[in-house]
Amino acid sequence: MMDRFSYSLNRKTEPPVGWGFIMVSILLGFMLTAIPLPSWAEAWRPCWIALLIFYWCINFPNKTGVIFAFVTGIFLDVFNDGTLGEQALCLSMVSLVATTYSKRFKIYPRLQQGVFVAVLFLIYVFLVRKIQNFDAPLVDGITPVGEVISSAFLWPWLVLLLDEMARRVYFR
Repeated sequence: MMDRFSYSLNRKTEPPVGWGFIMVSILLGFMLTAIPLPSWAEAWRPCWIALLIFYWCINFPNKTGVIFAFVTGIFLDVFNDGTLGEQALCLSMVSLVATTYSKRFKIYPRLQQGVFVAVLFLIYVFLVRKIQNFDAPLVDGITPVGEVISSAFLWPWLVLLLDEMARRVYFR
């Protein structure tokens, strides 16, 4: 018991999160994506799955990565009845950026993290929109910006919630 709380330099201070916890959070992300919203709020729906993929790839890049994001994206494509591979490609891009910059990203303050998330998710949303409507103009109103703003606003709260849940589940 005391071994889990030692603070030596060769031990990780992160909780040893298992696959069950990751899968439950992704399942909850799919549930949040499926919740019907009024037409005025649909433009502000956060990118729940992309947020969770980004979180897990930032905090546990050895456990999750591009392949995990690709498989989750395939499930999201089937879930949304979209073209097979569009979400998988875009989520793979998000996870590649997350795993590449995971150590650097953790030292930034939460506000700067939110700005980084906003820029990354703006690219993600525009890429998804461009794949879905190849002939359409790149910017099609304010719809993508609402998703990006709501996702960036939710990022610090999602980090606090998942960090606390992981701490409570694994450090009893």
